[in-house]
Amino acid sequence: MSRRILLLASLLFAPTLTAQDVPGITRIPALGKPQYVLYDLETHTAQRSDQPFPGQPQALGSGACYANSVDNDGYSDALLFPAGDELFDWGIKTCGGSGFVDRIEIGMASMAPQGFNGALTLRIYQNAHGFNIPGQELLAMNLTGLPSDGPSPSGGVLNPFYVMIDLGNQAFSLPDGPIGWSYENPDGLTAPLLRDVTIDLGTQNFFDVYRPGPASAGNYLGTFNLPPGGSSDDPFENTFHIEISENDVPGTSTVISGVGNPSNMLSLGPPLLGSGWGARFNLVAFPDVTSTFVFVSYSRLFGFQTPFGELIADPAFLATPISVQTGNTHTLPIPIQATLLGNVYYGQGCFLSASQGLRLTNGFELTVGNL
Repeated sequence: MSRRILLLASLLFAPTLTAQDVPGITRIPALGKPQYVLYDLETHTAQRSDQPFPGQPQALGSGACYANSVDNDGYSDALLFPAGDELFDWGIKTCGGSGFVDRIEIGMASMAPQGFNGALTLRIYQNAHGFNIPGQELLAMNLTGLPSDGPSPSGGVLNPFYVMIDLGNQAFSLPDGPIGWSYENPDGLTAPLLRDVTIDLGTQNFFDVYRPGPASAGNYLGTFNLPPGGSSDDPFENTFHIEISENDVPGTSTVISGVGNPSNMLSLGPPLLGSGWGARFNLVAFPDVTSTFVFVSYSRLFGFQTPFGELIADPAFLATPISVQTGNTHTLPIPIQATLLGNVYYGQGCFLSASQGLRLTNGFELTVGNL
């Protein structure tokens, strides 16, 4: 059965029920002053402010390439649900960039004890279509230490929190196309903010429930629809707040010639996260080469002459182990690590031949990118 037929069958026969059919699911109003949070995923620490943080989608000059955050009525509701349930949402991402996601913003409210005691698990999926077609899970983030207002908040109302998650070294690639995101609350007291369905984002007026989560376990309870209610009485609030930001940096490889060095090392393309950098030697003029070498350094030398030619990349500060081949092609891996993006390195080659001995070649200035 093709995916298209399977999707059509799911749409036709999925149990689309109202939230009253799911015990324990209820809207809770979050009518306080919006609060902004910067969350470090590596340390699970949060900073709170009444103003957006730099880089947050609401900050001037910042923006998310996928922003499921529209709520035209001005009243914020969150959907509280039993601990262990997974609320699953889906849409279509069309960012058109590298797909390298380094920040995600969620919206939430929490009745956990006042302070930083809320907890949510956020999962991201690709090839998600909803109606019990969750796709493949890419990342699960256990978010602890989220801000919380307590069961009896100051002023009697919960605050809506907009939490920008800095993914750090857990940044990942999310291709354009159908995506899914889900919320699970281990404390039973923290709830994602509801948002208006936006056709341009591919969201629908339904959400899936897996009891218990995650969706990959296959415990599909059904597809549900919230009727009018809550503080906004909006019948089209059946999608959950998420904003996805990509960091797009072009990779570059620029030739550096060395005085007296043969310029016979070629770059096979820019250095890219997750793809690496490749180099190839043109050995037509040196048919008796027995070995080739490539080394990459954090720093560059200027005018440093040796008996083998000019050193360009500083071998005292190597960024990777020296690559040694009996052939002429080298591939140096670059992990998908956010801290490497935009870094500049210097690569250089050398070869060993029966007639020439050891010879240094040209070098490259390398800027690590993702496109």
